[in-house]
Amino acid sequence: MVGERAEEMRSMTGKLGGMARSALEEGGSSLRDLSWFIEEFISKKKA
Repeated sequence: MVGERAEEMRSMTGKLGGMARSALEEGGSSLRDLSWFIEEFISKKKA
């Protein structure tokens, strides 16, 4: 049981790591959101 749970956790960790890498890649969701935030901040500052 413990070995099965450990393998399950390792598998999930690998999947989450892949998702995190994808989010940080060019065009990924984190980069898009950061770019949007910066543009909004600059536009509000100009107003």
